[in-house]
Amino acid sequence: MSHWTRIKTKLTDGDLIEDTLRQLGLKFSRNNEAIRGWRGGTTTAEFRILSGDSSYDIGLDRKGNSYEVVADWYGIKAFSQEKFVSDLNRTYALLGTKQTLEKQGFKLTAETTQKDGSIRLVLTKKEFVAS
Repeated sequence: MSHWTRIKTKLTDGDLIEDTLRQLGLKFSRNNEAIRGWRGGTTTAEFRILSGDSSYDIGLDRKGNSYEVVADWYGIKAFSQEKFVSDLNRTYALLGTKQTLEKQGFKLTAETTQKDGSIRLVLTKKEFVAS
C-alpha cells in the first residue's frame, strides 16, 4: 500500500507551473499520467515530475481551482517534501510576479537575493507624456 500525501497549494495556472518546473530544472510531463509510489502503487495527476528516484514520482493535480502536490514521499530521497514545496511555491510566485509586471509595461533591470532569502526586483517603466 502506497502512502500518498496530498498537499494543497495556491498554484492555479498550469502554464505557469510548466515554466516553474523548467526553471527548477525538473523533468516532467503534462499528460494525466500515473504517478508511481511504493511497491508499484499508482495514482494519476495532471503533471508527472521525475523525482530522481527510479520508482517514485511527484504529481501535481488540479483539485477545484488550484493544484495539489501528490507523492509517496517515503521513497523520494533526492529532496525533502518541505524543500520541494517551498521551492515550487517560491519560483511560481516569482515567475508569476515577473509576468504580471511585464504585462503592465515594467522592465526588470535587476534581481538580487537578499541575505534573508527574499528577492529584490528593480524595475523601470517608461511612460510617454504627450506634449
